[in-house]
Amino acid sequence: MSLDIVQIPADPSNYTRNRAAQGGRVTHATVHHAAGTSLQGVDNTFRTPGRSASTHYGVQDGQVHQYLPETDVPWSDGSWASNISTVSMELVDAGGAPDWPVSEATFDTAAQLVADILKRHGLGPAVKGVNVCWHQMYSATACPGPWMLRNMDRFVALVNKYMEVPVTKEKKVQMYAYNGTDAQMWRPVLVAENAYTLESKAKPGYFLGVAGGAHRAGVLIQAQPRMANAARQQFKLVHYADRKYVPAWAAPLQIVPCTGNGKGLRLDVKAASKDDGAALQLYAANATAAQKFVIYDHGDGYWSLACIGTGTVVDLAAGGR
Repeated sequence: MSLDIVQIPADPSNYTRNRAAQGGRVTHATVHHAAGTSLQGVDNTFRTPGRSASTHYGVQDGQVHQYLPETDVPWSDGSWASNISTVSMELVDAGGAPDWPVSEATFDTAAQLVADILKRHGLGPAVKGVNVCWHQMYSATACPGPWMLRNMDRFVALVNKYMEVPVTKEKKVQMYAYNGTDAQMWRPVLVAENAYTLESKAKPGYFLGVAGGAHRAGVLIQAQPRMANAARQQFKLVHYADRKYVPAWAAPLQIVPCTGNGKGLRLDVKAASKDDGAALQLYAANATAAQKFVIYDHGDGYWSLACIGTGTVVDLAAGGR
């Protein structure tokens, strides 16, 4: 994989120098679309003084232009927290509104570029919404456009192909009405002080885990092949009111990921949805019922994990098939 990158320096008024001095470090790449069909137009935008916007790279077909060093902070995502931690890029469109498609050549070149970024910063493999992100995650915008949003799963898969990452074996976890099947049974093993792994009965060898091991709101919970001593597959139980750790049989409780030393985040039913198939995610600790769980001990070495707020339980989608 080799990219020919042309340097087109942005005007200094359009970005902030020295990411490290701002307290930032690269944790992800952010994809944007240019809302235009000309890479030269992107060049001109960021070279214009006072534009108050920038990105690290522009991509069209096989061309890559770099506007500022990755050590500097782009003004791109509409979020300072993301700006100081992203390497961002504009993908030039091959068509206009409402779909804003990009060409397959642009799509492929951008995937190569993201793979290179993740490798150089030690961030791989690519995980959608964790280290491969998009503008709409941080701002009220349609960017990177409907076409790119529909193709984001394919994009992440292509990034991993260029990173030579094996096809993922992770399985979807969801919330679902209780039905007593093995897909809703999890075997707890105490591995540290009040820290448990939770192995699927339906798919032995698969454990509840945090996608990509990332510790931030919105990251999904999955079933993953066992990883030895991995914090991403360990969870603690804490009383929701006083935040003290409690025995497994106490209720109601919150479930705390051991990623990030458990700071600030809890397992949460996304949008407090009561629908079958709702996502289970990490989210900032709060006292809402979407984060309150009851453990049902079936007496045979397995638990079911039921959310008080939704009346649904943690379920391995399709039994892990």
